[in-house]
Amino acid sequence: MSKTTTTTVDSIAVDDLASQLDLLRWVEDQLAGLKKFRAELHRTFKLRLGDIEVGTVGGVPVMTYRRALRITLSQRLVRELHPEIVRECEEIAEVRTFLLLDAA
Repeated sequence: MSKTTTTTVDSIAVDDLASQLDLLRWVEDQLAGLKKFRAELHRTFKLRLGDIEVGTVGGVPVMTYRRALRITLSQRLVRELHPEIVRECEEIAEVRTFLLLDAA
């Protein structure tokens, strides 16, 4: 099995960072697992709290699960009801997205 390498103006070799790449892949895997575990723990406590806002251990408050009102702007509705305002208020910005590709 041979590996094909391509070089373009839009790429740069990072061979010297291969060990850091392996470490980054490991960290990403660990974070994904920890995020799932964290979500499970949050669900456990939220279920226990139910409608109660404060959880205690030994009578001492250790967590809160409070209600709050959040006001949001529906982009979909603004576009439907006032498309001219959307065009006037649009801001276009270039962004860069880092994506770790699957190992070859």
